[in-house]
Amino acid sequence: MTSKIYRKILSDLLTPQMVLRTALVNNIHLQSSKAKAFQSHIPSKMKAWYLTSFNGYENLMMGDIDVPPITTPKDILVKVKAASLNPLDIMMANGYGREMLSRIRNISDVRKDNDFQIILGRDFSGEVVDVGMSVTEFSPGDEVWGAVFPSSQGTLAEYVTASEYSVSAIS
Repeated sequence: MTSKIYRKILSDLLTPQMVLRTALVNNIHLQSSKAKAFQSHIPSKMKAWYLTSFNGYENLMMGDIDVPPITTPKDILVKVKAASLNPLDIMMANGYGREMLSRIRNISDVRKDNDFQIILGRDFSGEVVDVGMSVTEFSPGDEVWGAVFPSSQGTLAEYVTASEYSVSAIS
C-alpha cells in the first residue's frame, strides 16, 4: 500500500503546470543578473502533496499551493528534482508531533490564510532558483541536496525553501 502512495506522489510531481511569478517576496533576494534571470521563471503556484489533517495519510492530497517565499536572508529556494517520503512523514500524517508542530508553526507561519496544509518530506535534491541577500555559498543554477527541519514545510513539492546551512552542493 505504501509503495502505491510513493508511486502516485512521484508521478504527479513529475508533470507540473507552471504559472509565472509576478513579484519578489520581502525584498531579501540576491539582485545579481543571474538571480534576476532565474526569478523571472519562478511561478507563483506549485504542485505539492499536503495533509489536510493529522488523521492519517488518507488525508494526503495533491494540489496547487503558493511557492514558498524566502523569509530570511539565509534562505534559498530550490526547484526540487528528487524528494523522499520517510517513516517519519507517515508518523507525522498520523499525528506524531502534532502539538509541537502546531506551536512552532503558529509562531513562525507567514501564510496569509489559515488553511491546514502540511507538506511532508524532509530530504531533497534540486537546483537553486533564488537566494536570500546574505547567502554566500550558493547562487541560482547550483545543484544541491539537503534536508529541511520537521517544523518547516516539506519537500514533496515542486519548490522548497531551506536554510543555506542545511544544504550542500552536488559536486
